[in-house]
Amino acid sequence: MFVKYNLPISSIEMAKRLLYEAQVAVVPGSDFGKNGEGHLRISFGGYKKDILDATERIKNWIKNHLKII
Repeated sequence: MFVKYNLPISSIEMAKRLLYEAQVAVVPGSDFGKNGEGHLRISFGGYKKDILDATERIKNWIKNHLKII
């Protein structure tokens, strides 16, 4: 999935923070060219439990950091 977000943070920084702070690996949209900035590439391959867990960690990270980004 190629997810668009509207936050004042680069896709590289967003991907790094999700990896280190939420333990979820995503690919920055900028890896797909300049028009990919402001997007994240998320793969849903794997076990359903792992996908649901990662989705919950992303949601919680956004809720906890939206005010400080």
